[in-house]
Amino acid sequence: MFSKNVFFFQSKEDLEVAQKKIEALLYIKQRDTIDTRSLYLEAFDFFVKNPTLYQGSFIFPELIDIRINNANLDIDAMLHEYRYAQGNNLNFIRKWKVDYEYFNNLSLNGKGDRFWRIYWLTVSGLLTVPYWNINHNRNMKAINQGELG
Repeated sequence: MFSKNVFFFQSKEDLEVAQKKIEALLYIKQRDTIDTRSLYLEAFDFFVKNPTLYQGSFIFPELIDIRINNANLDIDAMLHEYRYAQGNNLNFIRKWKVDYEYFNNLSLNGKGDRFWRIYWLTVSGLLTVPYWNINHNRNMKAINQGELG
């Protein structure tokens, strides 16, 4: 919501390298099932096509999975942001489910439990869900009027 990330504004070649690194990372972490790999790559492809929609997260050095040209990517934050881009942040229950999925992915990918992240994501939902609804409605109005892609 308040952070900015330029990872997906890199060259096509650098993004292809990043995709291969995601696949390798999931393999190393023994999370390379077809469903898991497909989900992360679907999120990656979405942001390759829509780089302005990726805000990223407040990056903690220990959460960075991929660094290319001084641009950082936390693949779990990427997937979480993708879930939000799908509209899962527009109501409290779906937002909590997506936040919990993020919490679990951090743990499954060896980044610890990160209790405080799930806590703050849950608490912040009291403010962010109404904000995202207002912003989403404004964007939908602009799209319908032909102002946005």
